Amino acid sequence: MQIKKWNEADFSQEKTIEVMFEYEGSKEIKITLAQGGKLEDHKAPKQIGVQVLSGKIRFGVGGEFFEMNELDSIFLEQGVVHSLEALSNSIVRLSLYR
Repeated sequence: MQIKKWNEADFSQEKTIEVMFEYEGSKEIKITLAQGGKLEDHKAPKQIGVQVLSGKIRFGVGGEFFEMNELDSIFLEQGVVHSLEALSNSIVRLSLYR
């Protein structure tokens, strides 16, 4: 058993991606984005949940953009194109469902 620290982040890089847990039916990923860091348009390979753990991001989906604050979350079906941009140093939890 191992405790993972979701609140520890190194913002010296534009972005880091770390698999925190992987189970038979899901994968939990920590995305750390320095202010201005981006994940350009990409497709969700599976159903996903995105939650801002700290900071503030601009989340793009379907041609619309939403500001997401700490503890805000969104769910997307497989294949939906989306993007993220950090409006401040941010930690994001990505839940990938298989």
